[in-house]
Amino acid sequence: MMASQALTGKQQAFCEAYVINGFNGVKAALSAGYCQNVTQSTRQNKLAVIASQNLTKLNISAEIARIKAETEYTVEDWRQDVFKARDIAIAQKNPQGICRATEQLGKHIGAFEKDHAQEQVGFKQLIQEIADKRIKRVESKEVPLLEQNTSSQQAPEGPNGS
Repeated sequence: MMASQALTGKQQAFCEAYVINGFNGVKAALSAGYCQNVTQSTRQNKLAVIASQNLTKLNISAEIARIKAETEYTVEDWRQDVFKARDIAIAQKNPQGICRATEQLGKHIGAFEKDHAQEQVGFKQLIQEIADKRIKRVESKEVPLLEQNTSSQQAPEGPNGS
């Protein structure tokens, strides 16, 4: 088994640009400085060939995997960023920002899925908790039920009290 070769400056730059550019080899090769002295008409093809060749080299693939693992953006990182964005939007009294952050969280938990199957249990539980709180408030006479108000009302009196 061959020992992995050290990367050249361009290869290291390619690896970093490949991860940064969303795993686009042509953009990575261009960012790394390949094909600087090539005419525009042939540049794309040459960049594609260089990217393809680089991606087949084991030392480059290993470095890309290392960078990717080191800089991985997890779901939890994303959730924390959405919560921060929501908090900033609330502080700035920005209803559009609040809605956007809430929408992102909803998408994450599957609230917009066709059947909502993954969240039905949680949603039903939330509705039940709201209903239970409302019942407790009504029982403690904090908030009257609409039915209680309408059934106990008497016919309106006339201007003379009749």
